[in-house]
This record gives sequence, C-alpha cells and structure tokens, in this order.
Amino acid sequence: MNSEFLTNSSVRERFGIAAKNSATASRLIKEAVEAGRIRPHDPDASKKFMKYVPWWANQNPMLARALFDGSCGLCWLLGRWLQQIPCK
Repeated sequence: MNSEFLTNSSVRERFGIAAKNSATASRLIKEAVEAGRIRPHDPDASKKFMKYVPWWANQNPMLARALFDGSCGLCWLLGRWLQQIPCK
C-alpha cells in the first residue's frame, strides 16, 4: 500500500472483509478516526469517496512523504478487527 490512501475498500482488502460486509470496515474506520489514529484527507469529500491519512500526514508534509506507507492506523484497525474474532 505504498503511498496510498486508506479507504473502505483498502480496509476490506487488507483484512479479508467481504464487500457485502462493508459496514464492518466503515465502523472500524470510524473508530480509528474517533481515536485520532487517522483523519480524512479531504473532509469535504462525500462518504462514498472519502480517503484517510495518518493523523500526522498533514502536520508535517516532509515527514509524511518520507514515511507514509498507508499502514499508519492499519495496525490499530487490525487490533480492533482481531478483538471481534471469537476465540474457540
């Protein structure tokens, strides 16, 4: 995911969530935004076309270009996703 934005589709692909369960990805993204891990790239975009970046991406553009690999926030999402998988 080098230099890509986080989207509902990319979250579903990364975590193997079926397209019919896009609400799960949306909920995880919402939780990541509320936790301050990611934020909208363009807050004025419609929900359908919303893209997300790490919380620090717009604060230091030089750092963002050097470090952004699309994974910031994904570790947090993965943790949230794994909490929802029942242990057997």
